[in-house]
Amino acid sequence: NPAVSRQDTSRMLKCFLIAASVGLACCFQSGLPLGGLKHQLRSKFAVNQAHGSTAFAVRNVFPPRMTAAVGVPAVEYEVDEKGRERLKYREEGWKTWVWKGTEETPCAPYEVNYIEDGTDGTPIVLVHGFGAHAYHWRYQFPELAKKHKVYSLCLLGYGWSPKANVPYSMDMWGQQVADFIAEVVKQPAVVGGNSIGGVASLRAASLSPDMVQGLVLLNAAGNFEATPPTDEEREQMAAAEEQTGPGAWFKSLLQKVVSTAIFYQTKTRISPILKQVYH
Repeated sequence: NPAVSRQDTSRMLKCFLIAASVGLACCFQSGLPLGGLKHQLRSKFAVNQAHGSTAFAVRNVFPPRMTAAVGVPAVEYEVDEKGRERLKYREEGWKTWVWKGTEETPCAPYEVNYIEDGTDGTPIVLVHGFGAHAYHWRYQFPELAKKHKVYSLCLLGYGWSPKANVPYSMDMWGQQVADFIAEVVKQPAVVGGNSIGGVASLRAASLSPDMVQGLVLLNAAGNFEATPPTDEEREQMAAAEEQTGPGAWFKSLLQKVVSTAIFYQTKTRISPILKQVYH
């Protein structure tokens, strides 16, 4: 560019050499292989020719932090097209926690994916909602991680976690969140849940009240009952299900037809609903 003088070019070269030197020093200090330097060192120079001057901005000179697990890179951040900071997407997922499951999940253990970042402040565990995953909280991580240790996990059946063939329930997800706090966070945490993640967070708090320091519920959704059914009511419901005869057969058939119709109707609507809610 003819507008950039020889002196400006020299300054740009000096800035680049300084950035490269700092990046190399960080690689040696952190034990990063030099072959991966081009992925770790990202310098951006902005030339501002307003008023005949040149301004330089060097960003992301230091390589990404490394997690405690050897070979597992820490989260990286980026700026979206609207200038908002967020987690950088990783197709392969992030860290993995092996969950032992519950009595209702005989195929356990499961490799549950989760994201972790932040300082040593009060831990915050974020639980996503229906159709989402750990990356759902990508815009909350940058700010929360400044003063807190932040975690976000994929509930079983969602995101990068296994799609296990088990009877899914709020009890199961609540136990998963409670076990995650006990085994990964290892200290009392504030739990924030969205949609069914809010109900799972509530269940986790009821299972492990000593490990849940606080609750934040965002549009919590689920099947709430004023009081649980009594033993007598459970027996009556079980007896009704065991009834036989033409009437019971027709009732069962009708229920199957209706439930199947609802299932396929919901299946066709689920994609546009999720796009409307999460985009």
